[in-house]
Amino acid sequence: MQPRRIGNDTFFFILSGTGTAEINGKKFPLRTGTCVNFLRGVPHSITHNPKAPLSFVSIHYSARIFESLTVPEVLGFPPTLDLQNDAKAKKDFEDACRIFALRPPAWESGLNALVTGILLHIIWNYGKHLKPQVIGSRAEDLRRLQPALAYLRLHLAESPP
Repeated sequence: MQPRRIGNDTFFFILSGTGTAEINGKKFPLRTGTCVNFLRGVPHSITHNPKAPLSFVSIHYSARIFESLTVPEVLGFPPTLDLQNDAKAKKDFEDACRIFALRPPAWESGLNALVTGILLHIIWNYGKHLKPQVIGSRAEDLRRLQPALAYLRLHLAESPP
């Protein structure tokens, strides 16, 4: 994959093969079970070993918080996670690929639910690898929203003005 930047977040789950991901100038080895997390807007590329070509599932997704922040940014998803021994994650990534390929009735809703489940699975089971970080203007976005959120919590039963 040639160097590029994309407008959403992407998971690459390596099913087999070996290679290297380069993310923002730093290299990461790839092997079966590696889950690569490409953040939106961050330059990245992938190369593979010709003797062990990569087979992978790629999922482009947007998990936004207050429109300007994303779940991976706020929670500090690492560039790669080792999910080699995680049978549930492997099954979920394979199911996502199958749903997209077959496109059964309501496939988009099912795929959205599955990707949400993958995100939650990673957060719950690999939280120790996450480094939450909200800095600079993004932290200010959250601070500016706090009064509105507090008001909404107090007045949930009422129609908004």
